[in-house]
Amino acid sequence: MDFELYEHLNEIPGIDAGEQALFLHAKDHHSKSIDYRILTGDKRALRAICNYEQPDAFEFLRKKIACLESSMMQMIALCGFDHVNQKVSSARQQVVESKYDQVLRSAFGIGRTQEHCIECLQNYTNDIRWLL
Repeated sequence: MDFELYEHLNEIPGIDAGEQALFLHAKDHHSKSIDYRILTGDKRALRAICNYEQPDAFEFLRKKIACLESSMMQMIALCGFDHVNQKVSSARQQVVESKYDQVLRSAFGIGRTQEHCIECLQNYTNDIRWLL
């Protein structure tokens, strides 16, 4: 265990035990030169890291984090906006509105353009861009 990283993690409010475990595991992989990625929906923890006074302690996470918004942008790049928009829009009809993700509601739908979608997804990740 990287006790120095553990101390940093304990100094940051907003990072729960589950995220701590993920970040410690990632650091272990980084130390052993094992490739890794972290998929998380906990943007509160990611914001806390980006706002931490010693961000260099988390350099090992840069470009290794994926979240819903970054994943959606990658899908658009791979499959095209029209295809992804159609799939997300049809899925929305099958999900109770209160359970449907706010960013998906804002970015995708009938009449949405790729420019609007990308801008929306980027706006949701502006404060964690350092990690993405």
